[in-house]
Amino acid sequence: MGTPVKKIKEIVVSELGGSVDLSKENNPIVNVELNDQQFDTAVLLAKQWFTAKKGFTVFRPLSIDPAISEYKMKDDVQSVLDVVFQVPTDVAAFFTLGFFDIIPYGTQNFGSIGAGLGSYSGFAQLISFTEQRKRVFSVEPEWFFEPQTKILHVMTRAGSVNNLVLVQAKLNAFDPANLADKDDYLFTRWVRAKCKEIVGRIRSKYDSMPAAGGTITLDGATLLAESKEEFEKLDAEIFASQGPDGLISG
Repeated sequence: MGTPVKKIKEIVVSELGGSVDLSKENNPIVNVELNDQQFDTAVLLAKQWFTAKKGFTVFRPLSIDPAISEYKMKDDVQSVLDVVFQVPTDVAAFFTLGFFDIIPYGTQNFGSIGAGLGSYSGFAQLISFTEQRKRVFSVEPEWFFEPQTKILHVMTRAGSVNNLVLVQAKLNAFDPANLADKDDYLFTRWVRAKCKEIVGRIRSKYDSMPAAGGTITLDGATLLAESKEEFEKLDAEIFASQGPDGLISG
């Protein structure tokens, strides 16, 4: 899976010339201008950037009652992207394994349809294939989501639902350690770029500083230039990582 925040801190701070005190429980930053509060701010801003540009999406199970049309989603749900009705029996079996809240769903997780249900990519592709097939050959029950109230409205036809659906939701909160592959790489690089920007601004206050061996030239301007260039690359790369739009039918 992804890189834990503590590991990201160790990597970034080391690159900036500092270190992390691993003997302390909260791993405080030492020997560099960046402090722990500034690093935490960089991580928070990275989460906001990732959520706004792409988002962390998961499948969550929902048991529905034909007599009830409104369902309150959890507070961490930013939006509902899709509702999968008539979940196949082999997919429903995964509920017992507790996978649904930890499957990041995106382009990077797609495998071939024949990949099997033994992997996350096979599972995600099976869901996508099943849902696309139903959209082409049948009429879908209707639903809509209200972001302000977190209410999912489900209007079903009689006999069309087996009381089990999968809600594909985009979350506004996530653990970076659950990001996979490309997303993990993008997130870690954004935190690093933000920390470079913070330290660059601090070092840019002075062109140089006296030291025992002579005057030391600081690299504030270089760090600022590198961070700006990296932010531009990351915006382009995260857009490209979402892949092409899916087939629209109905």
